[in-house]
Amino acid sequence: MRRRKFIAELGGAVAVTFVLCAGSAFAKDGEDRLDTPTYKKCMESSGGVTGEMRGCIADEQVRQDKMLNDTYKVVMSSMASVRRGTGTDQGAWRRKAGA
Repeated sequence: MRRRKFIAELGGAVAVTFVLCAGSAFAKDGEDRLDTPTYKKCMESSGGVTGEMRGCIADEQVRQDKMLNDTYKVVMSSMASVRRGTGTDQGAWRRKAGA
């Protein structure tokens, strides 16, 4: 029973991760990517100056990293109860197997 719950929650976590990453991983062109509006505005106002564009990219990297970390925390917190249950099941299995 716990294994089914684990598989269902793992499947949900994989689906969430896929949905969040699919836009940038499978983008056909720059317009389909998951860049933030702040990044797009910054790049438009950079005037093609490399130094300004690098600043926009660095700022966007910080924003995207925060979004990724927030998503990771949500997924891992939803999996916490499953991980705890799995560890005890594995220990019981080892004791039964005599390992």
